[in-house]
Amino acid sequence: MSLKPKELLALEILDIYGQGSKREMLSDKSVPPVKRLRAHFKFMASRYRGFGFGKGWTELVATPSVMARLMAASWRVSTEVARFLINSWEGAVVRMKIVTSVQPAHDFFSIAFRC
Repeated sequence: MSLKPKELLALEILDIYGQGSKREMLSDKSVPPVKRLRAHFKFMASRYRGFGFGKGWTELVATPSVMARLMAASWRVSTEVARFLINSWEGAVVRMKIVTSVQPAHDFFSIAFRC
């Protein structure tokens, strides 16, 4: 399969994004699962806040071919709850960009991690 330059760039950006996302914290079995999820999303919220809410990888979905296939493949293995959390988080990310505030992340945590 031959990739277009825009698709190659999108893949490179996704790789760089993934390297800084601290996803390894999700597999730390010494921490209870809900605490791992909460810590990961807290980290991601602070990351968005750190760069003014204006950046993120969700815009790359506009490059449908390779990006959409990669994301669809990774999400196919998720359970319904995991898909819900991802969808809710991505909605909060979009809202943070629109309102340039961390409030949508607070709303996400209030509902998703109400304990």
